[in-house]
Amino acid sequence: MSFQDVGVGGTKRSRPQGGTAKLESYKGMPPVTEEQRGASAGEGGNDGSAYAQVSDGIVQFRRNIGILEKIVSQFGTKADGPMLQKQYATQLDVVRQLGERIEGQLRRAEEEMRTMSRTEREKSRSTHAKLTRDYRRVEQAFKNVQLEVRRKRGLAEARRRELEEEAERRRLEGEGAGDELLQAQLQEDRLAEEIMREREEEIRNINKGMHTVNEIYKVRHVMSVSCAGWVFDQVSAEGEG
Repeated sequence: MSFQDVGVGGTKRSRPQGGTAKLESYKGMPPVTEEQRGASAGEGGNDGSAYAQVSDGIVQFRRNIGILEKIVSQFGTKADGPMLQKQYATQLDVVRQLGERIEGQLRRAEEEMRTMSRTEREKSRSTHAKLTRDYRRVEQAFKNVQLEVRRKRGLAEARRRELEEEAERRRLEGEGAGDELLQAQLQEDRLAEEIMREREEEIRNINKGMHTVNEIYKVRHVMSVSCAGWVFDQVSAEGEG
């Protein structure tokens, strides 16, 4: 059974009775007809009933694997999300339970053959071998679905790592851009300091030059005054004489 086997109001959907209904197959799994499903029922006794249950279980197993495949086909699409993953987990559990049930039925049927007469055992062995092959073929389809899930999840994980690495690279590049901006600012500040030092040096040189000029003017002034006094004295002396 699957979560799709339940109809409105929780009632289980009934199957049409009678006739030769060909059941659906998925990805290379051969269809099973109602004749095949009930082929062993006419072989008599509890043995036929047990194999009919196994055959019916294989049909359910196949159908639920098909449902699982449809869910898995949506992995990595826009429909993927928590709800889809929950559906996958639920359906996976259903398929596993069906497989375990069939395994148990086949084991019990094999054990019962040991208590049968030779004729009954030969008939049951043929049916048992056929149903076992059918089950293993469907089981392989289930394993293929699981492999596909691992492949898709591996791709999703690789994509996630790629996005994380890209985000980290962009973050580091962003930090690098910030460092470059800081270095440019520091270089600009150093250049401004150097210009200020050069200007201060120029101002000091100008002040020093002005001081020298002033000193020269002072010396000249003193010399001029002294010279004027000497000339005045000479003129005065000559006038007195």
